[in-house]
Amino acid sequence: MTDQQQPPAACPQCGTAGGQLTARQAYEDRDGTLGGPPPGEVAPPPPPVAERATAGTALLVIGGLFAVKGGYDLLGPDQGLERFDAAYRAGARAGSLVVAAVLIALGLFRRWRAAGRAAVGPGERARWERRTAVWERARLCRTCRTAFWPAGALGEGFAASPPVPLERFPLTVAGLADQSFDAPSAPLTSSANHR
Repeated sequence: MTDQQQPPAACPQCGTAGGQLTARQAYEDRDGTLGGPPPGEVAPPPPPVAERATAGTALLVIGGLFAVKGGYDLLGPDQGLERFDAAYRAGARAGSLVVAAVLIALGLFRRWRAAGRAAVGPGERARWERRTAVWERARLCRTCRTAFWPAGALGEGFAASPPVPLERFPLTVAGLADQSFDAPSAPLTSSANHR
């Protein structure tokens, strides 16, 4: 039986068997016609995203601009620095180069770190798929505005969950997916796997 064909289970908090929505139904009910919670409260787990090197590139560009300015300050005219002592003049001439060196080093580090995280690994993808499968099997009670998982919803032998307040719903989805389905040999299947 699929999630859409399962008979409604009684809510563990108020005991009503009707008036329930799946998490997907509540999330897709943008105009509120089904009377569920706001879609933001029951949003699906976000897919894993590869880190981008945008910040590192920006730091490199800004560092390069400071290096150009530092080169001009070092090789250009004094611009009225004659009245200051030698240490101040050296700092004024080389200060931009120091800032440039720090920014370039930070930019290279950020790009290096992003390159290591550029691809989403199969473990991250599998974790997201398990979390999405747990999310899809959740039921939301419109009467008491809680979430729950009926007995057997997450596999044979899974006992019915206690009611979960909606503010703890995303954390509970992640926890159930990580605890109950840590074995990669038995992943849950989800209709959102290829979206």
